Amino acid sequence: MAKTDLGKKMAIRIADLKDVNDIAVLGTHFSSSIISESEMFNRLDYALKQSNHRVFVYEDDKGKLMGWIHACINLTLMRGIYGEILSFVVHKESRGLGIGNQLFLYTEEWIKEHHPTSVIIRSYTERERTHKFYSRYGYKNTQVALEKWIQEKKSEAVIN
Repeated sequence: MAKTDLGKKMAIRIADLKDVNDIAVLGTHFSSSIISESEMFNRLDYALKQSNHRVFVYEDDKGKLMGWIHACINLTLMRGIYGEILSFVVHKESRGLGIGNQLFLYTEEWIKEHHPTSVIIRSYTERERTHKFYSRYGYKNTQVALEKWIQEKKSEAVIN
């Protein structure tokens, strides 16, 4: 069990499909996009079945999810093995209490177990507070990400 600055007992654990509604609701604290519970179920189910993916959740002492983080281990021929933080959100009212710090460090440790060359985090340019958070851990802006939508409705992607 981890402890926040408030001194209450908290737990970080691997997400489970029963967490899908809470994960979807917390996702609205990160993005203005609303993802249906059924779509989030499909995405979470897929991620949980991948040996190179982890979704960790942060639960308070009453079992309420206060945050979650999704990470994976990838490989490219030029970079080798690297970790990537794919999504990361803490409940709006709980930011600044150490929850993000604990989730982030816990996830970094999981990534380090795979002996990566580096960890990559993509973050939207307007998220300056988030960039400051990551820079406290030694992360630097090293690349530009380009994106092109290939489906009109991104939530209807088929996962095989």
